[in-house]
Parts: sequence; structure tokens; C-alpha cells
Amino acid sequence: MTDAGPTSVGFAPAPDVRRGVVVGYRCATCATEVPIETTHPWRCPAAPPGDAHHVLHPVIGGPDPEVIDDPNPFVAYGRSLAWWAFARAHGMTEARCIELTR
Repeated sequence: MTDAGPTSVGFAPAPDVRRGVVVGYRCATCATEVPIETTHPWRCPAAPPGDAHHVLHPVIGGPDPEVIDDPNPFVAYGRSLAWWAFARAHGMTEARCIELTR
């Protein structure tokens, strides 16, 4: 493994780790997919009442997003976060996402 070296945020992800962007969620039990723009994706829509095994996991897709040059890691890697993708899907500007994160 090659050292990725420091970045402006003081650390670098491992070179073999893929960040991508969160494009939605998938149930670990039944593979039901939930789009990122879905409001309140707290549980699998196909889960029967009382079944705690239907857990939604983020689905990563696309190329790694460009890291934003900011000392705050939540801003720097914001494009890889689910809430950021949800906000952008609902029309929030990137500038507003950055402002909200700070």
C-alpha cells in the first residue's frame, strides 16, 4: 500500500478506499432499493411490522467526488455524505451545504 501523503485537511484516505457518492439505500435483508431523495428513509419499506433485520445501508455510486479544499473534514468530504446527496437532490446549493456544515 502506498502512503497517500498529507492533504489540506491533515489526513488522506487510504488509496484503495472508494468514496463515491451516496446514490440511495439498499436493504441488507431483501435488497429493496430506496432512492436518495426519499424523505425519512429510516427503515426498509418492505419490512414487515416488528422485523428489525431490514436495515438500510448506503449505496455508493459514481466516481470519487473532488475533495473540497477546507480544513473541516465534514466540508472537505461532504460530497461523500448521504445528507449532502439528499440535500443536493432536493435543490440545496453546494454553497448552502457548506454553510450548513460549518
